Amino acid sequence: MRRVVPLLVVLSLGFAPAPVHRERPYNRTDLEKMQGEWRMTRYVSDGWSRPKKDFFPIGLDGVRLSGVSTPPVEVTLDAKANPKRIDMKVSSGRTIEGIYRLEGDEVTICWESPRLAPMAHTPRRPKDFKANPGVVLTCRLKR
Repeated sequence: MRRVVPLLVVLSLGFAPAPVHRERPYNRTDLEKMQGEWRMTRYVSDGWSRPKKDFFPIGLDGVRLSGVSTPPVEVTLDAKANPKRIDMKVSSGRTIEGIYRLEGDEVTICWESPRLAPMAHTPRRPKDFKANPGVVLTCRLKR
């Protein structure tokens, strides 16, 4: 009997259901979510809403953000900051510091206009999404 009980225990383990391997849902980063072509839905510059005729598509491919009438910039995101931060490095090596908000298919980016800051001074990173002075750009992902 002493030998039968352990044998039955071992045999019963062979029929126990195997643990099911479940893939954890992959949490895409903000940079991955922002890939693709975006359409402007709101463009405020220095407190003034720009007309829709001034709107142009913007595309993010990898870390390269570009628009029709703007030179491409290299983007770095900090999604852990509050508000979330975006740094846009232009071809001259200068970095424009901004903030962003990503909500579903809509992204809002805000930065201080570099032309308002003296050349020796790098524009400060905004603390909120008000556009005076500065730029607030809201875009919707083109589907």
